[in-house]
Formats: sequence, C-alpha cells, structure tokens
Amino acid sequence: MESSTDPLSPTLQHLKAAFLSMEPTDCLISLARDTGGGHITEEIQCFILEHCNKYVDNKGSVQNNIYITSLLKKIIVELESSCDDVLEGLYELYACCMTSLKGVGSRRTFRSISYFFPDGSKNLVVPLQCSLNMLDGDTGCFIWPSSLFMSEFILSYPELFLNKFCFEVGSGVGLVGIALAFSKCYRVVLSDGGLSSLANMKSNLELNQLCTEDEALGATLQHANKVECRYLPWESTSETELQGYQPDIVLGADVIYDPLCVPHLVRVLANLLKREGTNPNMGEEKNSLEASSHCHDNDEYEATDDNGNSKECLHGSPNRISHDGGSRYSNPSKSERCESVRDEARKAPVVYIAQVIRKEETFNYFLKTAEEAHLVVVDVTGKWKPMNLLPYMRSYDRSSISFYEVS
Repeated sequence: MESSTDPLSPTLQHLKAAFLSMEPTDCLISLARDTGGGHITEEIQCFILEHCNKYVDNKGSVQNNIYITSLLKKIIVELESSCDDVLEGLYELYACCMTSLKGVGSRRTFRSISYFFPDGSKNLVVPLQCSLNMLDGDTGCFIWPSSLFMSEFILSYPELFLNKFCFEVGSGVGLVGIALAFSKCYRVVLSDGGLSSLANMKSNLELNQLCTEDEALGATLQHANKVECRYLPWESTSETELQGYQPDIVLGADVIYDPLCVPHLVRVLANLLKREGTNPNMGEEKNSLEASSHCHDNDEYEATDDNGNSKECLHGSPNRISHDGGSRYSNPSKSERCESVRDEARKAPVVYIAQVIRKEETFNYFLKTAEEAHLVVVDVTGKWKPMNLLPYMRSYDRSSISFYEVS
C-alpha cells in the first residue's frame, strides 16, 4: 500500500492506473484514444511502451505478460487498421512477449488498484496478487466489483471506521481490509473459508507492508495497527467463537451468491452482532465524539430520499419494497452529513453489505432468512454514496452495486 503524488497529468495518471489495474484491453485502448484527443498518438504509444517494458522486466508473472501481449496486439491492429504509424518498439516487445509465453502457464497475476482522491494531493496504490478470471481457481482470488465499491466507501468515510473494531466476512484478496487499515481502525480481522484464498490474502497484506497477526497467536484487544487473518468456514465455525469477537462493524462484499450458503452466512452475521452486554472495545460516546471531530465536507456523496428519509426498510414492516437503483436522492449539507456520521457511530454493532444482485431469488431468500433470524436489512444505497476514487476504471459499473445495512 503506497500513498504518493504523481507528476504526470491527470489523464496520463488515469491511463497508467488503468494499465496497472489490468483493465480490459478494450477499455484501456478507449481510454488511450481519449487521452490522445481521439487518436493513439506517438506520445501515447511511447507512454504505453515504457510501462509495458517496466512491467515485463519487474513483475515476471506469466499472466501479466499474457495481458501485455493481448494489449500490444490490439494496439498494433488498431493503429494499422487506421493507417497510423506504429512505433517499432511495440512490434519488438510484442515479439518478445510471444516468445516468452511458449510452453508456460500460471493462474496468478499482479494488479495495482490506484485510488485518486478529489483534492489531487495524493493517490493510494494497492498492489494485489489475484486471478484475472473468476473461473480460474478459487473465486476468493478474484477482485469482485463490490469489493471495489466497499473500499471506496471506506476511503470516502474514514471517520466511520476510526478506532473501530472491523470484521470482514469473505475477505477474498484482502482489498477491503487494506482500505480499513488505511482508515486507522482500532482492530481489523479478515476472514475467509477457503485456505487458498487465506494464503493469497496474507501474501497481499505483506505486499502492502501491513503487519499480520497469525491465527495461532490468538486475538487480543492490544493488536493495534495489525490486520489479523482468520480461517472462518461459515457452516462449521462455532457460535462461541463468533460471539467472542464482538466487532463494532462487520463488512461483506458480494457474499450473497449461493442459496446453500445463505443460512450459514445469516447465522454468522447474527452471532457477530449478538451482544450480552455493552461492547467492551469502545464506548459509544467516544465513538460519536471522534466521528464528529473527523467529519469533513463531502456534499456530493451522501443523500436522503425526496421525503427526507435516509433508509429503505426491506423487511421488518408490513410493506416490503424491492431494490430500486434509481436516483431519488438530494445532496445534504455538511452539518447534515456530520449528524449522519455521528448517528452511525452510535449504532455499533452493524453490518454493511455491498452486493451485485445477480439472482433475485437468492437475494430474496437472504432477506427471508435474515428476517427469521430477527435481523433488519435496510437499503442504504442512496444514503452512503462513495467518492469516485477509480475514475479510470471503465469496466467497473458502480450503478450495478446495492448497499445494505444489517442490524
């Protein structure tokens, strides 16, 4: 995890970020064309060639070389079809990559996700080892769109997570946990039920210079600035273990996908939220005061509906409503935003779920099972709108993601 400034122009920064994040080649070529004023100019070709050479020389991943080979081929075809001049270096590097790929194979690749903050003073770069294709091996090694959304949410509202104990279920590559660490949480625990995903997650934490706490050492409340990794199969983890964590905030990104897993997921969430008494980790009053002191002006990103309501209750009342991705919200003032953050700080424990609803019946089954477990699920998609920190990522469709609060 690296926070830095970049002397490049914003458009070239975005092109570089798209390349490092391994955006689909068609998206990257479209961005390159826009950066060059409608053409892939010689300057843009030189820029792409420079970064392709760096990646081939430094990374050494077969999957990265496959991506670069595909990108170079499409750029060359694009330029030749429009009768534009092609830099000789592009041909040479393409031939080099083709030669290096003969007889080898690998399922892992390296991507760097760059977050651009609106003031332009810095950006955050998160390197990750992952899978380019969700069908390649364990799905926990794929970067899901909802994890991008959740990381943007965390980085947009860091005051919500300041000095909180945060617990993620289904952590996958660890991107959400890295964003949590950047937001100065009190304690961060990442969990996954796949051993290969867990091993990959630990590697990614090390890639980002984050101190990890091994499961065998146990968890204590003194693990400040550490990110802990836990093997947590939803179907077999005991209630005693789950209730022993007592997190302030639970997070999940694209965790509602298999009907067979839904009852186990709901059981895990219910036990993580369960309290016999007060939360020993952090007093509500302190949380509220600290959140209030860290409020910042962010008028574009949080909103309420036309009737002044900030939430849509999906169940727990006689009239259950369906998901609505439409824009029905107005922008709040700074004072309204700070009040909302203070309210949220008082509400721990709470679960946040970012989800692409691929099958309505699976999501409705989750709602039914949650209701039977006495959990209330609320659609807060319109209330918590993250900043656009990934402006270069054209393959990322933020509008496809719904955001829910469970308590």
